[in-house]
Amino acid sequence: MNKLLRNRWLLVLSMAVFAFSCEDEEPPKPAIASFQFEVDPADYRIVTFSNFSQNSVSYSWDFGDDTDLSTEENPVHTYATGGTYTVILSATGAGGDVSVKEEEITITDPNLELKKLTGETSKSWKLIRDVSTKRYPFEVGPQDRSQIWYALGLQEALGLRPCLLNDEYIFSLSGAYQYKTNGDFWAEGGVWNTSVGAPGCLDNLSSNFVNVDGANISAWNDGTHSFVYDVTAKTLRVVGTGAFVGLSKVATDAEVKVPQQSVTYKVIKIVDAGVLEICIGSLRQSFARA
Repeated sequence: MNKLLRNRWLLVLSMAVFAFSCEDEEPPKPAIASFQFEVDPADYRIVTFSNFSQNSVSYSWDFGDDTDLSTEENPVHTYATGGTYTVILSATGAGGDVSVKEEEITITDPNLELKKLTGETSKSWKLIRDVSTKRYPFEVGPQDRSQIWYALGLQEALGLRPCLLNDEYIFSLSGAYQYKTNGDFWAEGGVWNTSVGAPGCLDNLSSNFVNVDGANISAWNDGTHSFVYDVTAKTLRVVGTGAFVGLSKVATDAEVKVPQQSVTYKVIKIVDAGVLEICIGSLRQSFARA
């Protein structure tokens, strides 16, 4: 009899504890979606997403570029190109509720302007050879361009300086700058010694690089240098003894007869279509992508 009573009391006690537990249990807290992101400093296309969602058990990421959804908690995503994308994070709570966080992110190539000059790796330029638009390889005149004092292709036919028009000026994204004569060069009158045949087109032999004073100016021959393109100031500086773009005798603030350590140009225009215009003093030079 006592044993039976004890079992009944145990049953009643168990039911009471169970009832108490059921009455005290709280429903799951609602999910709250939240995230932040960081662009990889080495590659602007790679973005790391940090998930700060609360009360969530699963996730779904839409990166806004028509790629597959991701269910990772903290995904790393690579965008194919720059642009503005709408990223949507859906966080699901334990009770099945879904919270959504949506944010627009802009992926911008920090070298976007620089790549107009260099391309993705390197880009070669030549003095423009089509003057039908009245843009000449180089012209001399006042800064306001109100008149042209002299222009190659206007007062002088392009064909008289073919060795100048085949020169290449190669800018690389790495910061390297290369000048290539492609076998011959223009020996400017008043700078090169007449004994080597100046003015005129000459083979790029070291013996032909002699100035009017008899000095060796072979640093103006083929060479690899470096450059700095200041997008904000719109200046292009080529660095290294003998580095120049276009006409060798025109330095930063004077005409010279010997190679300089660096020359700084003002960038007037540079567009993806392959047009580059720079000026220095009264000289303006126009280039087309080679």
